[in-house]
Amino acid sequence: MSRKDTYEDYYHLLKHEQEGRDFRVLSLLRGADVAVIAPHGGGIEPGTSEIARAVAGDVHPLYLFEGIKQRGNLDLHITSERFNEPRAKQLVEKSQKALAIHGEGSSAATVFIGGRDCEWANLIDAALTDAGFETAEHKSP
Repeated sequence: MSRKDTYEDYYHLLKHEQEGRDFRVLSLLRGADVAVIAPHGGGIEPGTSEIARAVAGDVHPLYLFEGIKQRGNLDLHITSERFNEPRAKQLVEKSQKALAIHGEGSSAATVFIGGRDCEWANLIDAALTDAGFETAEHKSP
């Protein structure tokens, strides 16, 4: 089930929400070529920040946009295609590839694979399947 975002982009969000009070940003530029990002971290899509940190380890560039409000963190969700926070853009532009970690509202123990780079998606799918994870193709609404 999809929902309409409260804010059309990051700059609209900034007119109503405050960094440090409502959300926080972590951007770590590191030497590896693959950036790991969680644009809906913290209370927006719980668990995505932790997964992104684990995937990035101490090697890959890491970006987290985390909702930290007591309630109403889902209001901070900005659809990925319109997510234009400057530190995220900078980190992605400096990387050859970016891997975005997102939450999914079902109760299935499944890793959904998506994105425009079909070759890379297939490689990730195969690696996860070989490691014993159940995978499925992500279908955009």
